[in-house]
Amino acid sequence: MQSPKTVKYSDGERVLPTSKMTRERRNFVLQKLKKQIPIAAQQRKETIKRNARYCKLCIIDAFNGRLSNGLANNSPEFNPSKSQWEYNLFCLNTSEYLYNAVLIACSINTMSIFFEANQCSNVWFERLFQLSIISVFLFDIALKIGYEGLSEYFSKDWQIVYATVTILMALDCVFHGCLYYTNPFRPVQGVLRARAGRRFFDLLKK
Repeated sequence: MQSPKTVKYSDGERVLPTSKMTRERRNFVLQKLKKQIPIAAQQRKETIKRNARYCKLCIIDAFNGRLSNGLANNSPEFNPSKSQWEYNLFCLNTSEYLYNAVLIACSINTMSIFFEANQCSNVWFERLFQLSIISVFLFDIALKIGYEGLSEYFSKDWQIVYATVTILMALDCVFHGCLYYTNPFRPVQGVLRARAGRRFFDLLKK
């Protein structure tokens, strides 16, 4: 029989409790290990896959210049404060389709100056045409506010200018019948929507 072990402390010796491993206990431990080891291995495998997905999103964000507010930050899988709805809005707002739509709308809006009269006409087609172009910009703004929120959206100077010019254009078109007072601002949305244009805007601020 195994004698109990003692340990010396400053206030004297203490006897350590001893436990004998029985066959039943050994079998119980082995059964637990048999169940838990595959579970732990599966969890480890899922963790590795999850980290790989996160790294993939971070690499994509780095190439797109969106590390602080990109796919990884807006994904509900890696950011619990974001919902799947907000993530869908982000994907739509940053898609090539909407980006190209904004640039085309801005180009058409800018080039149409050469085909318009010097003064606004009351032709409903012209007003509808300009309102449809402005609606593309408003849709772009609404999507970004949807997943960023008002406070975060208006914390960036270029987005304040983008939204302000778009709203002024909409008011000008509704109350004046055309883009009369806001004519000089027609290229603004296209310049600010492009990353190279935003860099130029940042240089002007400095």
